[in-house]
Amino acid sequence: MKSGSVVARSLTGRKGRSGGGLLSGRCTAKPKRRHRGAGLGGSAVGLCVAVALVVTLTEFSSSASASNGQAGDFTEYALPTAHAGPSEIVAAADGAMWFTEFNAGAIGRITATGLITEYPIPTASSAPDGLIPSPDGSIWFAETRGNKLGRITLDGQMTEFAVPTANSNPTSVAVGSDGNVWFTERRTASTVGAVARLIPATGAVTEFPVTAGGHPLVITAGPDGNLWFTEMPGNRVGRIEPGTGQITEFAVPTPHSAPWEITAGPDGNLWFTEALGNNIGRITPDGLITEFAIPTPGSVPNNIRPGPHDALYFVETVGKIARITLDGSIKEYDLPNPSDQPVGVGAGPDGNDVWFTGPADNSVGRFTVDCRSASDGTSTCHEV
Repeated sequence: MKSGSVVARSLTGRKGRSGGGLLSGRCTAKPKRRHRGAGLGGSAVGLCVAVALVVTLTEFSSSASASNGQAGDFTEYALPTAHAGPSEIVAAADGAMWFTEFNAGAIGRITATGLITEYPIPTASSAPDGLIPSPDGSIWFAETRGNKLGRITLDGQMTEFAVPTANSNPTSVAVGSDGNVWFTERRTASTVGAVARLIPATGAVTEFPVTAGGHPLVITAGPDGNLWFTEMPGNRVGRIEPGTGQITEFAVPTPHSAPWEITAGPDGNLWFTEALGNNIGRITPDGLITEFAIPTPGSVPNNIRPGPHDALYFVETVGKIARITLDGSIKEYDLPNPSDQPVGVGAGPDGNDVWFTGPADNSVGRFTVDCRSASDGTSTCHEV
């Protein structure tokens, strides 16, 4: 444990309000590095508000270990807006991590040093969820309750695009090989959902309904040039060809598995989580599915993304981050706060960090990966 230190800052900007409203502004969040099981002790101090603060901060530093001896180090940053509901998180071209604040209706940005900026979305109560960087550096996101797609530039300028079908619940976005933005329409009040395409230059939206009973949840660009998506109630993984709009659906072997998040892996396949099946699924571009059981029963896996060392990382709602290698081996790491219920995960820009969102304690965290096992001498981690 590091000794306590005194931090004095003169601050500018505005503090966000709890609940649906949010004011823009910058905030430096002092990191909290915590022992596993330390709860919220030693919590981060968000330095925003136009006053000068002098606070005493005690930092806790520890490694979290999986049962096989792998070690990692966690650092967490409290968000300035209370109950913001951080959800998905991605690395952007500016070297920062960007994330959605589902409850606050904002897009957040955090640097490697913990400088947090929040950008309120023009549409009130928009409930942003999935987001993805685009080749031009801007970031696209879905407004689940706003019934829109949004685009934010790296300097914080936003543009919104309306979805023509009312109450379509756009949830996830991906940039296709055709240069257009594809997204899911869950349409939870309808009998069938859809996958849709937005042409950014014109704002034109074309919608492609899936098989009855399917409500597409998450979409990603595949290595084969197609878009791949999960159908949570339909227990299927779908593929749509951007040139024709033709949809092909593949049944998940485990019944009622609730396929949730999906991402392209470094091996040329697609990987997805099964929230109720308690598996990680892998599907080849031609539709062959293999499932890998998660060691912790009832882990409720959520987001999955490729990360350091040719592996994929996913969060378990029971308070863990896990790593799965391309042969299906899984290692789990307990978060410092076991009740954190992480939602989003994304690889950091330096090649050795994985970032995650913790809505339960309103934080964004960084997991520094050490790829040595207990018996290894030399780390094969990327040098940073």
